[in-house]
Amino acid sequence: MKKIATSLALVLAAATPAFAQTSNFTGLSVGIGIDLKSTTLELRSQGTEFSGLGSQNVIGTVSADYGMPLSRDTVILFGGKMDLNKTQIVKVSGNGETVKLEESNHYSLFVAPGLLLNDKTLAFAKLSMESAKYGVNTGNETKQSGHGIGYGAGIRTHISGNWFANVEAGRIVYNSKDFNSANLKTGSTVASIGVTYKF
Repeated sequence: MKKIATSLALVLAAATPAFAQTSNFTGLSVGIGIDLKSTTLELRSQGTEFSGLGSQNVIGTVSADYGMPLSRDTVILFGGKMDLNKTQIVKVSGNGETVKLEESNHYSLFVAPGLLLNDKTLAFAKLSMESAKYGVNTGNETKQSGHGIGYGAGIRTHISGNWFANVEAGRIVYNSKDFNSANLKTGSTVASIGVTYKF
């Protein structure tokens, strides 16, 4: 019995440092950040196709995720992210009128498997489901929901105490949408920086 207890104690002692390595990235974290978003638009209307339209925007974001250890050096994050302001995709003015296409109410739900580079830095890949509202404003705004997928990669590293820095890059592709006689398809390349607080 004493030998079994000793063996169990040795196993637990060996396992504790291993999972302690992942403890910086497990549990609940909340964050704020800035997205640098470059959005492109493809437009088809009455047999005519336009591409290369779009714009660049700076977007404030909030996020939350929960990390679970998979092994001594791997973690998986489940979470969500939401934009705090609109993305203006295109704005056209002429003949005293202005037409704007905007993205609002954008949020994503994601899963991100990660690998420890060391006990303070996690590299991860991310796959997400994306949702937003698209509005065409010609004085009276018409809105439709848009859905798509996102993919990318990033790094989370410990700064001090419970604070971590995040850097990510990714791509979002939405399904095409019909507005009256026009078909719209959008996609965004996103670079993100931010900080998270781990509880």
